[in-house]
Amino acid sequence: MPTKEQLEAELNATEKDKAIAKLRELISDIDKWEANLRAAERQIWQPHWSHDDPLRGRLLRIGKSPEEVRELERRLDALNALRQGRPIPPDIKKEIDDTTAAEESALVQLAQIAAKRDRTGW
Repeated sequence: MPTKEQLEAELNATEKDKAIAKLRELISDIDKWEANLRAAERQIWQPHWSHDDPLRGRLLRIGKSPEEVRELERRLDALNALRQGRPIPPDIKKEIDDTTAAEESALVQLAQIAAKRDRTGW
């Protein structure tokens, strides 16, 4: 469980600090995802393949369905649009907004629990 200080720091973080933290988390998630993709490729690796091959081909060769690949491409396109300040599909925007709202709500709840713990000693 995070400390009271950690919760307060996160609650009081500026929008820039929050954006930087989210970006770092996203980069870490992408690195883990790429490592998992490489591990799946290693199990079926062919000498003529490259990790620089197009992502679509890499995903299809490890057994992802065309539908899964299309959805991932759509989400990557949305991420690129977001980076460029262009609109993103409404369903993806709602998903992002819902996740953000849930995280903020959880932080507030944790802060309340930590404050109560500090007052009661529990």
